[in-house]
Amino acid sequence: MAAANESRRGITFIAAVDNPRQLKDNLLASPVFKSNRHELIPVTGATSAADALRIGLSRAAEVKDLIVLLHQDIYLPDGWDNKLIAGIEAAEQSFGHVGIAGVFGVVETISKTFERAGKVLDRHSMLKTSHPLPIQATSLDEIVLAFPVRNGSIAGLEPELGFHMYGSEVCLKVRDAGEVAVIVDAPCLHNSESGYSLDQSFAKSAQIFASRRQASFPYSTTCVEFDAYGNAKVW
Repeated sequence: MAAANESRRGITFIAAVDNPRQLKDNLLASPVFKSNRHELIPVTGATSAADALRIGLSRAAEVKDLIVLLHQDIYLPDGWDNKLIAGIEAAEQSFGHVGIAGVFGVVETISKTFERAGKVLDRHSMLKTSHPLPIQATSLDEIVLAFPVRNGSIAGLEPELGFHMYGSEVCLKVRDAGEVAVIVDAPCLHNSESGYSLDQSFAKSAQIFASRRQASFPYSTTCVEFDAYGNAKVW
């Protein structure tokens, strides 16, 4: 990927961990951590993504002005941090205050349909769409979520959602607050060993999300579509 201008901004990275080997082979091996510019906080034993974020922030030596919550099986190439920061700054110039940013997600078209957008290497498959980036998003994949700190705070996550649907919930939350969710041009490697699993825990999170957000339906995440009545199907 093309190099972005070097930034001096530091990032607080937080990852929920249940497989130390995956963490070591991927996130901890990422070139962006070769310097002391950023802090990486692995969190074990979290009961939800919200819990991991809360615990990670409480353990930070110094909370930076950009916080990234990401999966343990993500590999961040050299210069990725600068691409993320440049993408968020460009988005703010175009769309206004960014409340949440990611690298892959869903956008709504003029005809009120939904399309996946962004760039990520998902195991051996390059997922890359033709959308110009940065672009406003209706939903973000949870592999990488970047929270700009504004007035000392960030958009919160809902613990009831567990480890699913929180990327969509936070997009709607920042929209309700008058900010934007965006997808930026900062591709990374999602080195998952298990693929996507829409299991019982996902179904529970989706049900909770649907009960809260039916006013926003129809709606799509990167995995499922909700119709106007809250019924979900894989797409």
